[in-house]
Amino acid sequence: MSTFINSIFLREFSQIEQWDEWVASESKGIPGIILAGRSNVGKSSLINALFKTRLARTSKTPGRTKAIIIFQSEFVDPRTEEKKPFFVYDLPGFGHAKISKQERTAWDQLLGHFFEYIGPENCLLFIQDARHPNQQMDQLFFNFISSSHITTYLTLNKIDKLKTQKERSVLKKLLQSPPKNFKLCEQIHQISAISSEGIEQLELSLITFLLNHYPNLNS
Repeated sequence: MSTFINSIFLREFSQIEQWDEWVASESKGIPGIILAGRSNVGKSSLINALFKTRLARTSKTPGRTKAIIIFQSEFVDPRTEEKKPFFVYDLPGFGHAKISKQERTAWDQLLGHFFEYIGPENCLLFIQDARHPNQQMDQLFFNFISSSHITTYLTLNKIDKLKTQKERSVLKKLLQSPPKNFKLCEQIHQISAISSEGIEQLELSLITFLLNHYPNLNS
């Protein structure tokens, strides 16, 4: 049985004004999950693995997503059996998209505004390729979000593709002596969106976060 149910596409936006409208009229303090990462780390595949449906479009062309996409899903509160909605924010991939300087500036402004006004009831899954972690673009993104103080879970995807002992040793050594930016993350998960390894543990961590940040609508 899927941890997350009734997952649907809600809307997408590429303008700051649309985000302001969403925050003011629709988000209502309901918690959410944000997914971000370089364009080729398997972000769409992870969304589909988490929600057990083809919720996000996967593409062989990195950087295809050029807007912030919002999905809605639900989870069952284990204490009350009540279904509770939450939002999923799929951010544009960074690092490999072939876009103009003008488009890149617009993206930077949109994402800067997003992280400036996103509430603490949201958890960021920062997705990296387990074979090539902590690349320069990843480090730049860490710097980008460092002032937002948002809860961040580092999610190392594609561990099924660590084929050699050398690749596994490099990752193990990195996690034993993590760089400073990794220490900004409250949790580190090693997963495979394809084989589902580590997905259940990640789901449980997200459920705990959502429960701890769910608003008391009766207060």
